[in-house]
Amino acid sequence: MIRCFLFLLACLFLLSECPSQLQAQDTYPEFKFSPHSAYWPTNGWKYSTPETQGMHSGHLAMMFKQINDGKYYINSVLVVKNGYIVAEADRSEPEHTRPLWSSTKSILSGLVGIALDRGVLKNPDQRTLEFFPRQETQKKDPLKKAIRLGHLLSMRSGLDWPETQTSLAYDKNPEYQMEMSHNWAEYVLKRPMAQNPGTIFNYSSGNYIVLTAVLNNAGLDVERFARRHLFAPLGITPDRYFWNKTNEGLPNGSHGLVMCPRDMAKIGYLYLKGGQWDGRQVISKGWVSASAKIQAQMNWKGFVANHYGYGWYLQPYGFHSLGYQGQFIVVMPGIDAVAVFTSELALHELELPLKWVETYIVPAAKAGSPIPPNKKNASALQREIKKFDETPYW
Repeated sequence: MIRCFLFLLACLFLLSECPSQLQAQDTYPEFKFSPHSAYWPTNGWKYSTPETQGMHSGHLAMMFKQINDGKYYINSVLVVKNGYIVAEADRSEPEHTRPLWSSTKSILSGLVGIALDRGVLKNPDQRTLEFFPRQETQKKDPLKKAIRLGHLLSMRSGLDWPETQTSLAYDKNPEYQMEMSHNWAEYVLKRPMAQNPGTIFNYSSGNYIVLTAVLNNAGLDVERFARRHLFAPLGITPDRYFWNKTNEGLPNGSHGLVMCPRDMAKIGYLYLKGGQWDGRQVISKGWVSASAKIQAQMNWKGFVANHYGYGWYLQPYGFHSLGYQGQFIVVMPGIDAVAVFTSELALHELELPLKWVETYIVPAAKAGSPIPPNKKNASALQREIKKFDETPYW
């Protein structure tokens, strides 16, 4: 089963005819991260009304109305403001786990950051092939020798990997071929080079498979490392997530995590707080900042985003993960908010959650401080959420 962005295989054809209007800016503010939190949701989220947290419930009601009226295949929506859930809708149980698909990449980037913080890895400029001593043939290629960890993280490895450019003939796609191979990381590293590392953005699930193998070859039990140093501090216990494996038995660090929306929101909240959680620096603030800075100019003609960090897509209002069919963790430092969407969207609908964030969620928080309750808007929001929760897919 292919667990990645096969829906992007048609992107070049789509983008040439339907360029996105979402990305009007090429510059981003330097995001500021505050470690302050009214409480820490380690043992569960607390709830509040939007107005108490400085958000207009009317904007959120309009967002849910658009989702309901459009009959979009959205599984769940969760909005956190100031650490409190102010809106939550789910067509099943809120604790129901769902595949993150390529939102896994954003979480693996965090694990790389923790490994750097702990001295397991030196820095993003470290050469990738240092961790693959048996790849003697690959070391003879000067371009391949030049691939750094940062190149993998930012999708600029230079490896020939037409994952988003090939046709829907899956057996010709390197992602498919990788998953059919005995050793995924080895398959990726044996691919020829297409350009100099660090020059051109080219989306590759293989890059994050190699990064997972790097962590393993550096001496880490990747799954145990993630459980101890990332998930446990956040209260994400092993019974709350599942990690699919590669054929060589490693966690699939590209698109293999399964998790519930509330725990996805915890990942977003950790980044919102600059990597700190309840007095503990889980991920260094420096790594969070580097992940949310421009590391690569994307070439998707504005589709989804124009720039990529270390495993995160950048927007003027924040940064986000993205998984197959629309699995989003959206971090908005400017308004102290996180949004999570889990979906089964078609390719042409993929940007809708980002549009809703930009059109409804960000403007809803313009007040910045508590505002008077609005019974009419609050009722409208609850009505639309109830309709969402009780309506099966059309």
